[in-house]
Amino acid sequence: MPVVKINTDLDLPPSLQETIRAVQQLSSRKEPGSDAIPAEIYKHGGAQQMHRLTAIFQEMWHQGQVPQDFIDATVVHLYKKKGHHQPCDNHQGIPLLNIAGKIFARILINLTNGVKQGCVLVSTLFSLMFSAMLTEAYRDERPGIRITYHIDGRLFNQRQMHFRSRVSTATIPELLFADACALNATTEEERQRSIDLFAAACDNFGLRSNTEKTVVMHQSPSNTIYTAAHTKNNSTQLKSVDNFTYLGRNLSRSTKVDNEIALWIAKASQAFGRM
Repeated sequence: MPVVKINTDLDLPPSLQETIRAVQQLSSRKEPGSDAIPAEIYKHGGAQQMHRLTAIFQEMWHQGQVPQDFIDATVVHLYKKKGHHQPCDNHQGIPLLNIAGKIFARILINLTNGVKQGCVLVSTLFSLMFSAMLTEAYRDERPGIRITYHIDGRLFNQRQMHFRSRVSTATIPELLFADACALNATTEEERQRSIDLFAAACDNFGLRSNTEKTVVMHQSPSNTIYTAAHTKNNSTQLKSVDNFTYLGRNLSRSTKVDNEIALWIAKASQAFGRM
């Protein structure tokens, strides 16, 4: 791989221009932290204030320490306006940080953060990292769904599927799109093993799977009795569902498309109703 020259300029103390840029990026009319100094004070404080603020940041940079007031936050809980007021899950905690600490953090973010939220590269970079994690997770084992296909040139030829010659079999371990991932397995033991390998890889890569949003669906053959899936992620029992929406499509455990058709008919009716 080519050797990239180290950018030593990133190790320089914050400059006046970086402080001014960070202050200009602040959002107005936001609640301040424990110092009760709003962002408007820094925005309209003038050149002398910018020089003094830059000097403080440079001293922090040389000492290698951040004041505790920049770290501590005042947490205010807000009701989500759904459910009862007593459960904590129905409240959202909002941490209020000192604006000066936000300015210093913004200076660092401008140096180290190359991709911002909403950038088209976010999903691509996540997919690359996620693919690397899955490759590491299933390096020695390849669970998944086996499919048989026949390739004639570059086209999928359905007629020759009836012939045994030149028929290939492939394993589809997962389905990836942006930040959505579906793990495939053919048996309950294989499904649990796949989840265990996935959870171990998440720990190695510093990721955490949301068990509340992770569900399991068992699609059994039509000539067999349906049994609900019992799968755990570490010690948490994953929820078994009969229907699940993946990439805008409704998947059913019965492998039928009745619910999908009904949803599209309802969407078409709503579209005509708005005309």
